[in-house]
Amino acid sequence: MEDLASREKNRVQISSDGLAAYVGAVERGFGCEVDYGQLVKTFFVEHFGNFKEAATRYSPAEVVKAEKTVITGIPNVDLICASHVEKQNHTVRMHCR
Repeated sequence: MEDLASREKNRVQISSDGLAAYVGAVERGFGCEVDYGQLVKTFFVEHFGNFKEAATRYSPAEVVKAEKTVITGIPNVDLICASHVEKQNHTVRMHCR
């Protein structure tokens, strides 16, 4: 985050998922000069015996709730999104198979 902050001249908006480590990293990198929000998704997981269905499926579990939270600054809540990084992670997983 410090490297990213050093490359930005203007105030930026950052979005992430709910991983707690991101909050400290964004604060160390940008201080209070950032608009930062988190998107936390809750997934539906059915249990069958001792196995979770989600662990054996090819498609992702159904999202039952998506909660957007302002962490720092005044981010545009409509733009809080993690889709870009989720797509990149999917691409990397498929490439590494």
